[in-house]
Amino acid sequence: MAASATYEPIATTTLSSGSPTITFSSIPQTYTDLIFVMSITNTSSTVYRSMQFNSDTSSGSTNYSNTTLYGDGGAAGSDRQSNTYGIGAFDGTSSGSNTNSLIGNIMNYTNTNVYKTVIIRSNNRSSDSRADAVAGLWRSTAAISSITMTSANGNNYGIGTTATLYGISAA
Repeated sequence: MAASATYEPIATTTLSSGSPTITFSSIPQTYTDLIFVMSITNTSSTVYRSMQFNSDTSSGSTNYSNTTLYGDGGAAGSDRQSNTYGIGAFDGTSSGSNTNSLIGNIMNYTNTNVYKTVIIRSNNRSSDSRADAVAGLWRSTAAISSITMTSANGNNYGIGTTATLYGISAA
């Protein structure tokens, strides 16, 4: 176990206009893990997001899969996706002034001997107040040098959406 670990900000983006994607590129290879945090303003009523690495975005790619557990206080469920074009992250059925939160951990992002795993937690503050937990896998041993969060159904991230990428360095 490491003696200490710290979050070091790598990059932050705040949108001044709507955009279907947010990309972190040229990610330094000097950390052990990555953390990304998003505060999302949606522009439509149902928004699904997807995360891709190193421009591996081809439709029908066999490189991504994920399992999602979700609940809204009245019901719970799960979903599994295999051979998709990215790791899916549901972030709400709200629009306008409601913001959704999303935090994700990417483990061993520089290790070229293992597939990359991601854990994402998200919620929304609309009438359905849904919370999700996603376990995702990118079946590649390549070191992650870029991350793109994109809309899986063509909707934009809204004005004021912020995304921050942190590196975790361990002694």
